[in-house]
Amino acid sequence: MQPLNEQAVEIFYKLTDGIKKIGDRHDWNNGTSIPVCVEVIDKNGYGSLISVANYFDSRNGIMKDPEVVFLVDTDRNVFPISYKQDNFGTDYRAAFLEDGRWIVRAKLQAAMADFCGDWMLNINNRQLEKKTS
Repeated sequence: MQPLNEQAVEIFYKLTDGIKKIGDRHDWNNGTSIPVCVEVIDKNGYGSLISVANYFDSRNGIMKDPEVVFLVDTDRNVFPISYKQDNFGTDYRAAFLEDGRWIVRAKLQAAMADFCGDWMLNINNRQLEKKTS
């Protein structure tokens, strides 16, 4: 699997600072129109699964725009493994466990890692940089 690039990993760890166990979450809403929610959703022998999501309010309720689930392995590498965007009905699983082994859709997972590199920079510019200014 392709991990996030080094700069994206640094931003990811800023977002997830202080959340460790299942159910821990942090909502980043720094006066922007696109809040970010980060939550530990599972832990297993391979590492932690962490959801990072932008949300917006529509007539149909709160929508993910997008939500990406990341596997943080025991060596602290960060891999995007699923992508969901409610307003387009998009729901991709690029890596998942089946019968105790990882099934990886390599091209899809690599494309997610590339997208998430840019997305982490956008989140950093909208949420994290504004917080420290």
